[in-house]
Amino acid sequence: MVPTPPAGSATPDPDTEGTTDMTSTANTDIGTPADDARQVCVRLWDAWTDLWNGELGLGPQILTDDFRVGFGSATAAADGADDLVGGAATAGYIGAFRERYASLRYRTDVGPVVDADGTRPGHLACRWVADVVDRDGTTRQVAGHDILRVRGDLIDHAWSVTGARNLLDG
Repeated sequence: MVPTPPAGSATPDPDTEGTTDMTSTANTDIGTPADDARQVCVRLWDAWTDLWNGELGLGPQILTDDFRVGFGSATAAADGADDLVGGAATAGYIGAFRERYASLRYRTDVGPVVDADGTRPGHLACRWVADVVDRDGTTRQVAGHDILRVRGDLIDHAWSVTGARNLLDG
């Protein structure tokens, strides 16, 4: 039997014990440029996730006109993803991608981890998980990582890698 820790105490998590919160910025005072840059990045990550969850009108609002995406996938390249430029084209691609599934929902697992120089947003990275139901009714879960580069208050480039093995494979 595992003893229950006393009220108000936390059981150490061996997976995170001794790690650092990578989302902190060098200057953490509220209202500082670093805090503002981090807020821009968090807002953009949330909107990026909403875009992939089907809010396709967000594409032109959060992506630059010269936005590009690089997928770590030969399948995505074959689908024309490497040729996408801008928010409208990317939203169209995402819409067509979503049509392949009966249900598809993305959520953030880790992050966003923000790299901002204190005066402007730079890059952010997250680990995401997608819960998927294929058209044939197969339910599975996949995960991946996205790195977004921010220019001004818009995303101008994304790199996205999905794990090749889903979690239901054991």
